[in-house]
Amino acid sequence: MNYTSLIPLKKDDESFGGCEIGGKAGNLVELIRAGLPVPDGWIVPGEVFEDHLATYGLDESAHAVFVDGDEARCGEVRRPILSMELHPELLQSFSSLPDMPFAVRSSASVEDGARGSYSGLFSSRLGVGKADLGDAVKQVWASVFTSEVQSYHRRVAPGSGCPVMAVLIMPLLDARISG
Repeated sequence: MNYTSLIPLKKDDESFGGCEIGGKAGNLVELIRAGLPVPDGWIVPGEVFEDHLATYGLDESAHAVFVDGDEARCGEVRRPILSMELHPELLQSFSSLPDMPFAVRSSASVEDGARGSYSGLFSSRLGVGKADLGDAVKQVWASVFTSEVQSYHRRVAPGSGCPVMAVLIMPLLDARISG
């Protein structure tokens, strides 16, 4: 596992896979390919999420939450994620990012997909400084393991496994207008 390289959102690579970068980042890549303006960003690949679950022995519990429908085990997976140590090389990769506030957003393999949107179910963190990126990534990962996500997932994708969570890190831009 290579923890030292965040994937640049604007990387010109036709090989991006859905689980690698997730639905939200995948849709942004499509906008970039269409020539539309998209802010810079970086992706913590979904395989980093999977590797951390396996390293901490949480992969079987994660599987049970979604495949077996064991909603009671959500907390058994969520709590350790929030307290786990991230790989030092992943933390070091954050130091190469510019000093600015970031939006740390979910980009799950199931998000914004054909089966369901999962809109509003996963966490995003706004105004995150470089020093706090690791904690924000863990909060996004942990948001996979809530009863709301498990219940929705059971309805739209019954019997399928644990969603893979990539994380999208983007500069937080000041809004001048919205609409």
